Amino acid sequence: MTAGVRWLASHRLLRTLSLLAGVANLANFLAMATFVLFVRDRLGVSDAAYGVVVALTGIGGVLGSFLSGRIVGRFGGRRTVTTTLFVTPTAMIVLGLYAHDIVTLTALAAVTTFSASLWNVAVMSVRQRAVPADLMGRVASVGLLVAFGTQPIGALLGGYVAQWWGLAAPWIVAGVLRLVAAVASLRPLAAWPRS
Repeated sequence: MTAGVRWLASHRLLRTLSLLAGVANLANFLAMATFVLFVRDRLGVSDAAYGVVVALTGIGGVLGSFLSGRIVGRFGGRRTVTTTLFVTPTAMIVLGLYAHDIVTLTALAAVTTFSASLWNVAVMSVRQRAVPADLMGRVASVGLLVAFGTQPIGALLGGYVAQWWGLAAPWIVAGVLRLVAAVASLRPLAAWPRS
């Protein structure tokens, strides 16, 4: 693990992508921690229909998984990742501000899950090309620790944010947090390989 930490810390692009994944997961869990309350109270969806809403929000992810190879191949990993870094938080902010019905919620959530699929393909591809084979498992483990270790923190913060400012606030705060991280990452992302 120490070797994985050292290697990842020394690689500016992959270090940045890991930190971005950590911020993204913190923000996603911040928003999703109170999602059931948001859907029930703001949209008036019954408990029985909640599962349908959750299924509908995944449409973008399914579509993205089918198209991600083509999109990343056509536009390149750097452009794809940079686009998702700004599209996703914008959709989150708009969702928090304007999602008062299932159609709007589903459309905006589909944008976020679509972007997540593109992100995953582009980032995993560049990681597989950059990390030496003998370190792949250790570097990936450290990256996953950074990416997923923030989830419980985000969920906890999401509960507090919703309590303080209302059920739409976690989406807006999460989107702003992700936008700040996106802007901060633009210079390190310039190191993305062209191939």
